[in-house]
Amino acid sequence: MFVNFKEGQIAIPEKIAEKLNLRENDILECTEKDGSIILTLVTGEARNKYSNLKILCFGKLAVFADKNSILLTNKKAMELIAYLVCQTGACANKTTAAEALWPEALPENAANNLYKATQSIKNLQKQQIFIPIESLRGDFKLLTEYIYCDLWEFERLYNNRSIDNWEKAEKIYSNILLFENGYSWAAEYEGHYDIMYYEILEYLYRYYEKSNIKKNSIIIVRNWKISEFFQTSFRQYVVILYLK
Repeated sequence: MFVNFKEGQIAIPEKIAEKLNLRENDILECTEKDGSIILTLVTGEARNKYSNLKILCFGKLAVFADKNSILLTNKKAMELIAYLVCQTGACANKTTAAEALWPEALPENAANNLYKATQSIKNLQKQQIFIPIESLRGDFKLLTEYIYCDLWEFERLYNNRSIDNWEKAEKIYSNILLFENGYSWAAEYEGHYDIMYYEILEYLYRYYEKSNIKKNSIIIVRNWKISEFFQTSFRQYVVILYLK
């Protein structure tokens, strides 16, 4: 169990927090002993086990710990990681998650399957791999501050609009979100980030053309051209320009 002191998931009196020298972003581990709940501050090298994770989502889901690829025999556990990643740090309702991952299963079976998938992720701790999933009654979430994820970085760069950030975001978007995984629930997320990417391409293309940076504008047009989809008039427009 993970406790994010910054978000105040566990209420600690101010005087006690000061006495314990707790600060924002401190990590507390929660254990049980003889019927008592024990909170321990994670410090030093032990803290590093929460900060060596990398999750890539564009194209195909890939999870790394200390640069080593993680593959779970329970494929639904991997899909659950992808599902939580797409919530970008927000809480996900467990019932909704179970319905999304097991749409054809009875509610009781779906809930049981979700529990097994969650346990498979927790069992990684035996290999000293810690994926920080926090449970909050009927909800759960990934603690984003301890993971690098290309999806979250792409969204961060998109929201901090500048030429420099959008050029970095364009490079991160190597393929459609979770395209090779074929998760049925991922379609709405794919569309959402696809639109963001096209907006970036359009903006960069117009900027390069206006600034007379022809080399970069041709690269952008090629990115439009090789796309499998032709849904926007702008994309058709730049492809025509490129073919000319």
